[in-house]
Amino acid sequence: MQTMTLTDLQGAFVRSGHKQAEAFLEQGINVNAVRTVRSQLPIAECGEPLVPIAEILMLADPHPYVQAGAPYGALSPWQVRASVANRLCQAQERLEQMQPGFRIFVFDAFRPLTVQAYMIQHECNRLARDLEQLAFDELGPEGQTEIRTRVMQFWAAPNHDPAAPPPHATGAAVDVTLMNDQGQPVAMGTEIDDLTDKAYPSYFKNRNVTFHTNRLILNGVMQQSGFHRNPVEWWHFSYGDQAWALVESIERPDECVAALYGRAC
Repeated sequence: MQTMTLTDLQGAFVRSGHKQAEAFLEQGINVNAVRTVRSQLPIAECGEPLVPIAEILMLADPHPYVQAGAPYGALSPWQVRASVANRLCQAQERLEQMQPGFRIFVFDAFRPLTVQAYMIQHECNRLARDLEQLAFDELGPEGQTEIRTRVMQFWAAPNHDPAAPPPHATGAAVDVTLMNDQGQPVAMGTEIDDLTDKAYPSYFKNRNVTFHTNRLILNGVMQQSGFHRNPVEWWHFSYGDQAWALVESIERPDECVAALYGRAC
């Protein structure tokens, strides 16, 4: 894996000519190298509570990971930090101005470490069945490594180190898409949690105008509300976690911006 520094990533942004996290991908920077730099950023926990997501937004019902058997216990996936909740409402208001009747659809939000670990194994099992028609445990070591490497390109490790929490465990990250004024999903080119290159935000830039334009609409209202998009997932946005702080630090090279939130529980 490449050894990267914050300065290297700042240079990648400058060379890309635009302020989007996928600039890393365009220049062949490994996503795990980006995560390593991200995990080294300081966290200045502000103590904001987790609050329910406002009803102005649409929520997946039933929740997909609850339906998959993920162990939430008494915790709800439909909560985020207070400022994140407010900014989601701002994004919905901006969307309504641009596309009357459209709604932001929240697929997932808060994700405890136990759920993160469970879903990584669930995705390994799903991908093994899809690609190899075998259960993950039935694959040999080489096959398991290949499957797990693909999954971990998109899923953060369930790290118990409080200095490097996975984004969803902080209550600062959300997975979202759009619904149109008929209550139907807007075409984005893939489903959420797709594990192929089609999940990359700019994948359809020169391939499908409709998909790319719809992704731009989603990114626009979220970015204008203070969120930053994940470099490999068109649906993943965060405000206040280390992923957000990394982009803020890159855009403000004279500062090293601290994350506002550590692990929520």
